[in-house]
Amino acid sequence: MPDPVDVQKQIDEAVAAEVAKRSALEERIAKMEEAEAVAKVEGFCKSNHIAPELAAPLRAIQKAAPAEDFAKVQAEIARLSTSLHKALNELGARVGGVSKGATPAMDRLQKAADEIRKSRPELTAEQAMEKAINENPALYNEVR
Repeated sequence: MPDPVDVQKQIDEAVAAEVAKRSALEERIAKMEEAEAVAKVEGFCKSNHIAPELAAPLRAIQKAAPAEDFAKVQAEIARLSTSLHKALNELGARVGGVSKGATPAMDRLQKAADEIRKSRPELTAEQAMEKAINENPALYNEVR
């Protein structure tokens, strides 16, 4: 007859092994879910012309806030992004596009956007112009 202590030891080892397997599986699932959530936030940023470096802070907000509150934040960001792009398009239409010679102020604003793009090539032309406007509000007001 097997020694009860040995049997208990084998059971304990088997249980410990299964717990370790389950823990590793849960960890892998959590990493996959986090990667999926990060990808969704990055996609949201890209589709709303938000700088990619803001994806991590947005994800932190998403993790900390109730889902309903984060959905409101996303909706407001999307609304502001749409509004800004509409204003940029209207500005471009009013000054005849962002071509050279439209106005001296517009030329300076375009030059600022070009410099931003040189230092941050991952930005689109629109994102660079948005950043130039945000960094030079007086110049933007001069163009308007």
